[in-house]
Amino acid sequence: FFFLMIRRPPRSTQSRSSAASDVYKRQVSSAQLLPRVASVSFVQSLFALLDHSEGSRNGRSEEFRSVLFNIIETVIANARIVAPLGDVLVQKVFPTLVAKFLDFREDNVDSRFNNLKLFTEATIQLLTQDGESAPASKAIAKSVFDLVAREVLPQMHLLLEDHDPIPLCASKLLNYLLEVDTTLVPRLRSSKALALLLRQYQPNHPRLTSNVLRVIARVVESEDIGVEELRSLELVAKTAEVFKAAISNKQESAFEELLDIIETLLRRLVGLCKSGRGANIVDAQTPPAFISLEAEDPAVIGLAETLLQVYDHVVLSLLSQDMRLEVPLNALVLFSHLFGAHPKAKLQLLKAEHLSVALTLLNTPRSPYLRKVLRWLIWSLAACSERKLSILADKRDGLLSALEKLRTSDDKTVQNASKELIRMLSN
Repeated sequence: FFFLMIRRPPRSTQSRSSAASDVYKRQVSSAQLLPRVASVSFVQSLFALLDHSEGSRNGRSEEFRSVLFNIIETVIANARIVAPLGDVLVQKVFPTLVAKFLDFREDNVDSRFNNLKLFTEATIQLLTQDGESAPASKAIAKSVFDLVAREVLPQMHLLLEDHDPIPLCASKLLNYLLEVDTTLVPRLRSSKALALLLRQYQPNHPRLTSNVLRVIARVVESEDIGVEELRSLELVAKTAEVFKAAISNKQESAFEELLDIIETLLRRLVGLCKSGRGANIVDAQTPPAFISLEAEDPAVIGLAETLLQVYDHVVLSLLSQDMRLEVPLNALVLFSHLFGAHPKAKLQLLKAEHLSVALTLLNTPRSPYLRKVLRWLIWSLAACSERKLSILADKRDGLLSALEKLRTSDDKTVQNASKELIRMLSN
């Protein structure tokens, strides 16, 4: 009955398959048709047609498959349709899709991409509930992850170095799966995929996408990756190089993901220090005693000093117009906590150019980040108190003027922090 309801696209349309796809997708998405589409038998029929059409390679069958892929893509993009179909998708549809996108014949690139895309989108819908990454059913989620661990992860490195745009879709799938279940990290580590991703994790690599960066972030935050492995995989050194290149090339689209990685590394290093107070240090209103870094594990010291290379670059990232500033400001506070007592390293925590950036932020009307900017300045000044006069130079008057305005803020925390900074600058 479904195909009888679909009208032809206008004959004047230049691309019949594109026009047909648009018509079909609009009708499949319509509220009137949705109850009829949301049935096990209909979705099974769509996938059966797709499977049957794969055997033919003439022009008309290619056009038919293109339309069919678009219809299925529209169907599985609707969570209300996918949710009741979990068992059917996992038991009957997914194994076929996986077999097709793991068929690495050279003449099979388009089919590989389309089947991977359908698998990725259906998996995301199936494991997402109410806009959050929460499995709709533990049994279904387990079946999906078992299939991925058994069939997909061992071949993931081949997908990640396949013809474009297959790697983009594969990294999206991998990122989402790690977001839902971080226990996949050890399996990723034992596969060839992690080594490939780390080769791509270098400045200006053409396949270093946001999804690859998010996968790296999942690896960095995993407790299964210890200090020695962070060092042997060169994750800290690579992060420093990639972030410095991103700042230099003004690749603002990568700032947030890279800063998430930097903040995670800093939190882990602070947590590993015996004299640290853990990851919640960024919420402290006043700086506690700084970490005695020189008394810590040499491996931790080495990683921390490597990461300190990006401090100036993190400060520069605060001038980005398209990013949440909370993450870099948290990172700067964590840097202060790690290096505030370090005889040499603390000299890098506050410079005249840093104060210029801080002044810009303090003079930004109604900035939602004022609390964190003020906290960063308090911590940095506390760490560099003995060389405060030489750092401030011609910036003192501008800072005091901005702080005088903020001390009458409606926000009590901003008021108190401004008063504390005025006191510190006046002594």
